Amino acid sequence: GVAVARDQAAGEWIGLMHSSARGTEMLRAELAAMQADGTLAQADLLAVLARLNSQCAVAVHYIAGHWLDVDTLTDLADARNFP
Repeated sequence: GVAVARDQAAGEWIGLMHSSARGTEMLRAELAAMQADGTLAQADLLAVLARLNSQCAVAVHYIAGHWLDVDTLTDLADARNFP
């Protein structure tokens, strides 16, 4: 991965998360634990991943370039012209 200073980090989560079978078990268990301790209702993804990271390594992969931000129908139409 690329080391980036916290104050220089920027990005957009595109909604993809990969986990192994064991990682998925750990994620489900952590979500259940958060529900049981009352923290799940107010938690965001960062809170869940931080709790998981206390048990195992959580990696984030930064991919630079060749991505389009498609949020509207106009963006989608423009994406057809992307090289």
